[in-house]
Amino acid sequence: MSFKELISPSILNRSAKGSRRYLLIAVTAAICGALAEMAIALSIMRLADAGLSGDENTAIRMSIYMSAAVIVGFLLKFSIKAAATRFGANTAYKLRSSLFAHMTKLKQSEAESRHAGDWMSVLSNDAFAIEQFFTYHLCNLLFHPIMATGTFIFLFLLQWKLVLLCCLIIPLSLLISWQLGKPIIRQSQQLQEIEGTINSQIQDAVLGQALIKSYGRQNWLRERFERVLKKGLFKSFDLERQRSLIIPWQILLQTLPFAMCILYGGWLAIHGDMRPAALLAFIYLLGYCIQSASALPELINQLFVAAGAVRRLDQIMDYRTEDDTGTTVADNEDRTSTDESESVISFNDVNFQYAGRSVLALNDITYDVRKGQFVAIVGPSGSGKSTIMKLLSKLYEPNGGEIRLFGKPLADYNPQAARSMISFVKQHTFLFPGTILDNIRHGKPLATDREVIEASIAAGADAFIQQLSESYLTQIGERGAGLSGGQMQRIAIARALLKEAPIIVFDEPTSALDGESEAIIQETLRQVRREKTILVIAHRLSTVQDADLILVMDQGRIVESGTHEQLMRHSGLYSGLHQNLLEGVS
Repeated sequence: MSFKELISPSILNRSAKGSRRYLLIAVTAAICGALAEMAIALSIMRLADAGLSGDENTAIRMSIYMSAAVIVGFLLKFSIKAAATRFGANTAYKLRSSLFAHMTKLKQSEAESRHAGDWMSVLSNDAFAIEQFFTYHLCNLLFHPIMATGTFIFLFLLQWKLVLLCCLIIPLSLLISWQLGKPIIRQSQQLQEIEGTINSQIQDAVLGQALIKSYGRQNWLRERFERVLKKGLFKSFDLERQRSLIIPWQILLQTLPFAMCILYGGWLAIHGDMRPAALLAFIYLLGYCIQSASALPELINQLFVAAGAVRRLDQIMDYRTEDDTGTTVADNEDRTSTDESESVISFNDVNFQYAGRSVLALNDITYDVRKGQFVAIVGPSGSGKSTIMKLLSKLYEPNGGEIRLFGKPLADYNPQAARSMISFVKQHTFLFPGTILDNIRHGKPLATDREVIEASIAAGADAFIQQLSESYLTQIGERGAGLSGGQMQRIAIARALLKEAPIIVFDEPTSALDGESEAIIQETLRQVRREKTILVIAHRLSTVQDADLILVMDQGRIVESGTHEQLMRHSGLYSGLHQNLLEGVS
């Protein structure tokens, strides 16, 4: 990796906007700090000369100058640290914020290309590595190169022969350190990827704990985790071994020039080619020069580590996001006032295929849903039912054909506008940690408490909520901990009703519920259909027997359509599914 790549827009320009003034302050303070140290060295030299010659006035004046330079140097070092830390903190904050915002706008196919634990690793480990570099190493990366360069020039003007001798080892050491540091990028990136895998497996263990225990797979899970943990351990050993190779060169860089300076500088002073005072100032500044130069290999090392993290973040930032162009929410206000004879949802010869799959998930799907209709989509698992919902919510784009929403091509809507007209109730209800009131209010953030309660009553949720210890202010845990599946589903329906969208899509609303909860939700569907257009994707046929239209899917195609009574009169797939249901009940 070239130095140009290390300071590419991915590191600074994307996230440093608005904070560059702090970087400028830090650079200016670093230059002034180097000048202050040179002023101290010059004062030491003049003070030594005055002491040897007995010039008391000059000695006093130089002492005052040196004291002032020490104070100024201290303040400048503080300014470098403060400004660089401020720049680093702001840049890291904006980097993490923009990364999170980018992730929330990703296309669904891109979001599903990585494990959730890997996303967590990128947001935490990789972003933290860059934040650490900006916060703790950036100030040194600014100060030490400037200090090393400035003191080198001053020392060269003071005694160029001594400088050349002392610095023979420096270019070689820096070159070797640079070469040794190159593999650190690759190894640190690999280690960060392994940490992402570790996070993914931890998440799997937490979320799938009940399943793991029920099948007795604890040993398998532990062995799998041990394998990736050992892989990370060995990779960290490789990384530390590569880092440790730099240390001997740092020691050599620190000690050898001092030895050369004392031996050869003393020889020059004895033979009158260098004043003792100049040698004293030279040794003082040489310490700063060596300290700054010897710090560069480790700083280069940290820069490589940060560069590895940046590469991972760049990969994320290159992922495609949803297109925000097209009809906006404000443009939709008169869209929902269609006549009852007009189509609210229309699929025309729609085809869709998931990336990496050889079979079409949807094949020439055509159907219309009119305003106020209750339409059900049924079929065996894998027939393409839920894919229809994903296309309707613009999580994916069809490969062929056209979807229209309220008479307008769905492709002309931006995702937010399309989703504003549809409320989704999914099979697996997701609830945020917080109060029940806040979870329902996600459907309409500015809704009053009265509106939330009315939506809950309509969803059949108010009765059980009122029985809870703190009613609507009851705190629920992660993923709805403390609530039954039926209760969570009713909260989700209340949230969907509160949104006041003209269309409600239910994805397998009763597939995992008991009979009582299913009966409550079926009653809710009967109430809701009076005011909304309803699309139900169902596994349990008992949920959809009252539907105005039932679409039967198999292998990505609509193979039958009609009402429950019409479909039962034919010996087709629907009647077969219904017969299987009856036999399962008996």
